[in-house]
Amino acid sequence: MWKLLANVVSNVVSQGWEVFVEVFVVSYRHIPSHTLSVPTDITVDKLNMLANKTLNNISDKEFESVAFDFLISSTILRTTLEEFVQENHVPVESVISIECIVQEPAPEPDSDIALLDWIGAIRCNDKFIASATYGGELVLWNHYGKKLTSSVLHEEAIKCLALLPDQKEDRIVTGGHDQVLMLSDVETHGSSTFIKPTCVLRGHERSVEAIAVNTDGTRTVSGGFDKMLKVWNTDKDDTSTVFEKTRSEKTGKKKRTDIITKIPMVTLSGHKDAIVSAVWSPNSAKEVLTVSWDHTISIWDLELAGQINTLAAKKAFTSISVCCSSGMLITGSVDPVVRLWDPRSHEGTLVKQSFIGHCGWISSVFWNKVKENLFISASFDKTVKMWDVRSNKTPLYDLVGHSDRILCCDWSVNELIVSGGVDCTMKTYRRKM
Repeated sequence: MWKLLANVVSNVVSQGWEVFVEVFVVSYRHIPSHTLSVPTDITVDKLNMLANKTLNNISDKEFESVAFDFLISSTILRTTLEEFVQENHVPVESVISIECIVQEPAPEPDSDIALLDWIGAIRCNDKFIASATYGGELVLWNHYGKKLTSSVLHEEAIKCLALLPDQKEDRIVTGGHDQVLMLSDVETHGSSTFIKPTCVLRGHERSVEAIAVNTDGTRTVSGGFDKMLKVWNTDKDDTSTVFEKTRSEKTGKKKRTDIITKIPMVTLSGHKDAIVSAVWSPNSAKEVLTVSWDHTISIWDLELAGQINTLAAKKAFTSISVCCSSGMLITGSVDPVVRLWDPRSHEGTLVKQSFIGHCGWISSVFWNKVKENLFISASFDKTVKMWDVRSNKTPLYDLVGHSDRILCCDWSVNELIVSGGVDCTMKTYRRKM
């Protein structure tokens, strides 16, 4: 893996700006640097031509053109060099280092699948895509849009779902407007796939809006319009939280059923309005983060059974996602702005960046699990946008096609972006890796 760097030296002359560019490549062997003179109004496209020409001249093999993005002080260049210097107040005689990185491949439309109702939640793993509808139905698809199986699990709309990470078997937990969570196994027999409900989690008093699962699938948290965060034991072998049903009045015997009922391990209060999204912290197995309509992000310590930190905002939240490597947060709110937070920061504002580009409420955000700089956002403006944290004014790509508000999105699989919403369609976008 190589990267191309450029040192840009700017000086003011009587006729305008003169920029000298020193281009060199860091590779498996030393390559002499090249100094070139370029105009300050050079664009990203022309910088790409310059970079490819330089690489072609120094390559001893057949060279294929590469599309690049250019980083200046950890910011992707989207304007001319002159505009960047002026906007960022770069001293006239300073040396600007430009790093050339390979451009991310554009997601291409892949599948467009019509369902019978609004899609309220969607998740993906390396085996299948799970979509949940306002009709209470859970539908599984392969990565190319072929339906594998479906099952009506809830009496009302499914608002959230999570895939439990289990090496032995696939399990899914769903939460709905009917105030319950349903835990189901995904079973495969030959070429057939089945959804088998195994457990009902009861305890919420209003609609369940948020679910998060820990790294081994043994603990699940949920939140909803009752403002409560509930912790559930979803270990396959757990019997400690199983609710023993009363005996049947007619027979005096316990009712026979394959579906058991569980109660929460603990219920935590703290939010003043609906909990609408939750994530498990990548930094601590005992910490969970939630966002609420009460304009706050809460960080919970499950061992201490309470909140350990609260971050306040000016808008009601709709969604949260956490970077697996850095612990940074992105959030969506009831405005068109995606915000980047550093919950560990003790200096300055906790909102490190605001990403401008949508023109409707942000309904869902999702961080890429492979590359820490990339994430997606879905909006009521009918678009999904792919972002790089180093470019907060312009998204990398706009993913279009929905005809109404988007309610959910997912990027758990690096080459596949999925979304669904009010237009009753699930769309997938594929990236060439």
